[in-house]
Amino acid sequence: MTTRVLFVGGEGRSGSTVLSMLLGATLECVPVGEIHNVWNCVVRNELCACGQPFHDCEFWSAVGRIAFGGWDCLNAHELLEWDRRLTRHRSLVGTQRHARTSPMTDYRAILSRLYGAVQQVSDQPLVVDASKDAPWAFLLRDAPGISMQALHLVRDSRGVTYSWSKSDVPQPQYANLPGLRHAVMKTRRPMRACAEWVVKNLLLHWLAGTGTPSLFVRYESVMANPRLEVERIARFAGVGPCPGGLDQLVQEPPRLNPSTRSHMLGGNRVRFERGPLYLEVDNEWRRRMSPGTRTLVSFMTAPLLGAYGYLNAFGRCE
Repeated sequence: MTTRVLFVGGEGRSGSTVLSMLLGATLECVPVGEIHNVWNCVVRNELCACGQPFHDCEFWSAVGRIAFGGWDCLNAHELLEWDRRLTRHRSLVGTQRHARTSPMTDYRAILSRLYGAVQQVSDQPLVVDASKDAPWAFLLRDAPGISMQALHLVRDSRGVTYSWSKSDVPQPQYANLPGLRHAVMKTRRPMRACAEWVVKNLLLHWLAGTGTPSLFVRYESVMANPRLEVERIARFAGVGPCPGGLDQLVQEPPRLNPSTRSHMLGGNRVRFERGPLYLEVDNEWRRRMSPGTRTLVSFMTAPLLGAYGYLNAFGRCE
């Protein structure tokens, strides 16, 4: 049996969590957030987006039973070490050269069982994985029984850089862990954020260039016209809308009213929020980013900003 996966790739802080929630509320699919983080959840018992600790969550408990006979049948610490070695950006070329060797083959077999169980438990035709990093996508696409397509999600580099500069972003998935409950998201300096933005987007172009079916999506376009973009993604992924799913996007402003709680792992804290989720472009960077930082980021990322349509008619960064 083939498990169909829609991989959402891109740099962090580009809106992948909101996009996953949007797809989960409108299309016949199951969003699992950053499933790349699953082994950390097994070890630390982080909170699922449903609000339950990972090992108390009925969805993930069922996935573990079907895939492995239970999460306690796995050596999650060993899998974390495999993951660190096999999904490094700096070793991506080498891992592709030895793509058929063990333990990569063994790890791919484990991923096949994991994603297959997710699809079986959810009873949905498509798994939406927002793990974002290209090395994970390269690993996943050749897993036996996996049919993977990729969404290349891009957000303006200045919005991404500004978001990475925030020092007070909480991580509610650690609320039940005494040693981590007050932890906040790591920050990045502008030059590091720019470099990561460029490299990760180029790697996703490489992924598409090596034969993975890919669709380019801009965060700003999704927020400005969510129905149009969701319909475009649905055609690409070959799935239909869920009953009444697209109707909620004709409201002004568009907003999501999820009927059930999701079971997403990792990603933006918005996945824990309850009630209507209003869809609008986050342009706080335009008001709050310093002119010097804005100029630096625009200069460092200008080639891709131009290629992605973030330059105005005069060739200047908007």
